[in-house]
Amino acid sequence: MEVWARLLLYNFCSIITGHVVISRRGRKYQLQVNYSAAYKACHYFLRLHNGESPPEIESLIEKNTLPIRPDRKYARQHRFRVPVSFTYRFA
Repeated sequence: MEVWARLLLYNFCSIITGHVVISRRGRKYQLQVNYSAAYKACHYFLRLHNGESPPEIESLIEKNTLPIRPDRKYARQHRFRVPVSFTYRFA
């Protein structure tokens, strides 16, 4: 059930973000949708609200955009975690 729910939410989010019109407005870079913010907005839209009007989801997604920067080749910095011993739980 959880897999199907996530799949439906992903499909809903991809359909909604496909309908969002992003204007360039004289910016240096083209813009793309911030998918993590769009996913959260779609999840909020689909939740049950007690008497509230649903939010304008396309305008929320349009506000959360990221620039597309060509030729960006930085290596991703990984954060390493030190392993923690859980022996204190068995005392």
